[in-house]
Amino acid sequence: MSGLWIPVVGSICITFILITYFMLKSRDKADVQTTIRDALDKGNPLTPELIEKMSVIKSPKVADLRRGIVLVSLGIAVFLAGWLAGELRDTSPISMFPLMLGFGFLTVWKINKYD
Repeated sequence: MSGLWIPVVGSICITFILITYFMLKSRDKADVQTTIRDALDKGNPLTPELIEKMSVIKSPKVADLRRGIVLVSLGIAVFLAGWLAGELRDTSPISMFPLMLGFGFLTVWKINKYD
């Protein structure tokens, strides 16, 4: 089997994971809207606390911190896997992408003044 199949299959897997993630996230938002619409149709009051509990939108401060930590960890893990496998020359450029994205999210988290 050709070595070309490895990046092709990897790209297909990543694309499948991203499509699944966005479809499930969209379905979750639609379910929240349906629940709110049903509650309003039945005449139930919607309190701010209830809407906040049902909200799928998370705090951007927490999201930036979480994304930053995950991406930095992923970058370090790829770097260490390449180092342990003796393929540091091939994996270090790959590990820099999530590492720098993670540092970017952590910088945004630190700089922004969230209310």
